[in-house]
Amino acid sequence: MKFTWEDVVGVKSDAPLPFRPNHTGVVVGSFRIESEAVADARGWPIGTILYTIEFPDGNALEIPEGFLELLSV
Repeated sequence: MKFTWEDVVGVKSDAPLPFRPNHTGVVVGSFRIESEAVADARGWPIGTILYTIEFPDGNALEIPEGFLELLSV
């Protein structure tokens, strides 16, 4: 996985609006989609890595790895 617990990441500007583009958050969890059932439930293909990002306002979102960039470790 590209990011790890407590990495500070930015949501890329081309991310869909629900993912809060241009915002910064902290990685608080991650997992790889490995089954069709989970892929269907999350709306992303098998193999997608999702990170739970917590934002400064306390909200958290699951965001696919491709929409994130490392800001600091």
